[in-house]
Amino acid sequence: MNDHDQAVLQLFSALSDKNRWKILQMLSKGPVKSITLIAQALGVSTSAAVNQIAVPEKTNLITRIKRGKYHRIEINTELWRRAQALVSNH
Repeated sequence: MNDHDQAVLQLFSALSDKNRWKILQMLSKGPVKSITLIAQALGVSTSAAVNQIAVPEKTNLITRIKRGKYHRIEINTELWRRAQALVSNH
């Protein structure tokens, strides 16, 4: 399997979970200031939210910027648009 195929599989993995999809939808409206806010929105623990964030983070679909104990989470808007286009075409 080549690097491109691997990247596509990772991207689909990031998009395939309902909680990750909710996170991406939330982030598409603007950055979120903390993982706790994401956890509360999903109704899950903070550690579960961290695990969910890690998958799209590996694909560079989202970025986590650490400032002290706070994490600002942002979506890569260009990659998000491309991912949505890919999903809507199939």
